[in-house]
Amino acid sequence: MSTKTIEIKGVSYVIGYAPASEALKAGALILNLAGPGIDGLRGGFLGGAAALLHQPQLGPLVLQVAQLLAPYTQVVLDGGRSETLSKVFDAHFRGRVGAMLEWLQAAVEFNLDDFLAVVSARYDEAKDKLVASLSPSPKPAETSG
Repeated sequence: MSTKTIEIKGVSYVIGYAPASEALKAGALILNLAGPGIDGLRGGFLGGAAALLHQPQLGPLVLQVAQLLAPYTQVVLDGGRSETLSKVFDAHFRGRVGAMLEWLQAAVEFNLDDFLAVVSARYDEAKDKLVASLSPSPKPAETSG
């Protein structure tokens, strides 16, 4: 599957794969967004990003991810005409930021699902090792005499 078509509030978006270098840049930005909150991304990028957006410095990172992925999405406009999303991004999503976040979640999942799964697994391994290293060693059993 080289594209995925989604519909948000009556508008169709055809999401394509970004080149690996662009997807990797987007993935790195998402990891910067998540930081220690990577657990929040397991419920989907939208839920994780929404939980993190209360931090004002993170808004520009979300926008950068959107700008990296928008050139690889076609939006079907009025009259059935298609346009590359990056060419109409600001005008198209004016007053529709929620729709933009829904599109972004779909684009991230389509382009980075395997990346996020690998990162999540590595995070779990590292977290388990850290917890194990911080756990007190079991005390030897006492013998009664």
